[in-house]
Amino acid sequence: MDSFKDLLKMQELYILGVSGGCDSMALLDMMNQAGYQIIVCHVNYHLREDSDLDQQTVEAYCHRYDLPCYVREIDKQVYGPDNFQDQARRLRYQFYLEIGMKYQTQKVVLAHHQNDVIENIVMQLQRHNTKGYLGIQEISEVFGVTVIRPCLAVRKQFLRDYCHGHNVEYRDDYTNFQTEFTRDYVRNVTLKDYDEEKIEKLLKWAQEHNQRYASKLKQLQIYLDLYHQKNKIDYTCIPKELLDGFIYEILKEVVYPPLISNALIKEIIKQIKSNKPNINMDLPVNIRFIKEYDNICVSNLKNNHSYCLKYEHLVYDKHEHFYLSEVGHLNEGVYVSKEDFPITIRSARPGDVIVTAGGTKKVSRLFIDNKIPKSKRETWPIVENSQGMIILVPHLAKNIGYLYSKPNIYVVKLETYTTRSEIMHKDIKEILISGDQISAKCKELGAIIDKDYEGKEVLLVGLLKGSVPFMAELSKYLNTDVTFDYMNVSSYEGVESKTLVVKQDLKEDVSGKNVLIVEDILDTGKTLFNVKEMLLKRKANSVKIVTMLDKEEGRVFEMKADCVGFKIPNAFVVGYGLDFNERYRQLPYVGILKEDCYK
Repeated sequence: MDSFKDLLKMQELYILGVSGGCDSMALLDMMNQAGYQIIVCHVNYHLREDSDLDQQTVEAYCHRYDLPCYVREIDKQVYGPDNFQDQARRLRYQFYLEIGMKYQTQKVVLAHHQNDVIENIVMQLQRHNTKGYLGIQEISEVFGVTVIRPCLAVRKQFLRDYCHGHNVEYRDDYTNFQTEFTRDYVRNVTLKDYDEEKIEKLLKWAQEHNQRYASKLKQLQIYLDLYHQKNKIDYTCIPKELLDGFIYEILKEVVYPPLISNALIKEIIKQIKSNKPNINMDLPVNIRFIKEYDNICVSNLKNNHSYCLKYEHLVYDKHEHFYLSEVGHLNEGVYVSKEDFPITIRSARPGDVIVTAGGTKKVSRLFIDNKIPKSKRETWPIVENSQGMIILVPHLAKNIGYLYSKPNIYVVKLETYTTRSEIMHKDIKEILISGDQISAKCKELGAIIDKDYEGKEVLLVGLLKGSVPFMAELSKYLNTDVTFDYMNVSSYEGVESKTLVVKQDLKEDVSGKNVLIVEDILDTGKTLFNVKEMLLKRKANSVKIVTMLDKEEGRVFEMKADCVGFKIPNAFVVGYGLDFNERYRQLPYVGILKEDCYK
């Protein structure tokens, strides 16, 4: 068959799924005789009395030709009350994936043929499932493996005749002639009314549909890419005429396609366009469709995530839904004394209230007012003192009696790790300097530094931790011969102090070298003054300073940088390496932090 040459390569290794029937045995012999590298996999479901004979047939062929053969025997007790065919399919592909990982291949070859294609199309029409591809694709991704089907252009009779003509032993599964399952009914009843002309018309119509589908899929790709970046998307950005196709595509990733009916998609769109801000729709195979305000996504159906943990003393710990830390955002922190213990950290409950500076607030109302999606409310940590009083709802509210400026424990919701950037962005009052502006400025500074140090070697000294992003960006535009080193330093409190604390010293000897100190911000000038003096005492040939930001209004020491990126006002800035309590460093810009985040 021509499709073999188009789809299969001699140098590749393939997992071949073989049931023992004429279809898969014919394909096994074709690939074996042609010289393809194959690993045979057989699943024995033990649902028929003679299923062991299928296994023996496959094993006998593999033994005869010295082919590697793996068998997975499934205990009947494994099957749950759900759809057997779906369960069997998942178990089968899990097996393929395991063997594929063993041999470092993800390519699985199966013997689906044109009769299977026809059956699929008819079932899709019966189920009103026509949003996606009709029939069976030659190449598709299923449960983490690449499935290749080289026999789709031939009928089952061709494969049966092949076995007879080449003396290939096979087994007929008598259950295929029953009508218990939908596919069997379509095969043995519905298609009896289809003559050859009707089948050809069906195949032609499906081909035309698939061409239109391929065109639509190209238009959808940009929105699917956006969805996969964050596993959610604002549905209002998707053109109305593409929304049904988009819903189908994201469902198809987690739901067996035959289960996705046109009616289901229509109902989902109806729910999306309703005025309800939060919607959870349970779908087949433990999948949930979620709408959270304008964002939509699909996810695994969640179980009950309620929890309740008691802490007898101050501890820094990690839990499934939160972690306890010494540092964090001010509105994640609370000061607890001995009298507050044991403190309890638990999931939210109906009727929860907290007494804030603005009065008594229901926790449920806090969630609504802050537009916290329902899926996150059930795991949001609630902190109680020994008296059962709620003293903290991280990020949302703090008890009026616990408004201390210096917390000794921070309760950070773990789930916010995935949305931490979103939260940080919301804490920014104003973006002062964009990442693109910083990159452009680094290019300018690079040219200046290259000219200044022409023909010289330079030791770049980054002051940890804030200078790292700026130093990395700046170095991209330096043609000067440079080496890197780092210091972690701080100065004693007090404007008159010139005492430097060195937490991490340079590894390089600066004697006789041209040193360029790289800093994120020149503020009071105290630390830079001390570092420069120290390096000069170590007999550096020269010591100069390049700083990303210069806050002249904050200056205490008489200090100037040799190269300045941006002059900024006297504001509390974070981002691009600058932090508050070790947070915000990763923001891709420099922004002014809202006052309620640090006061």
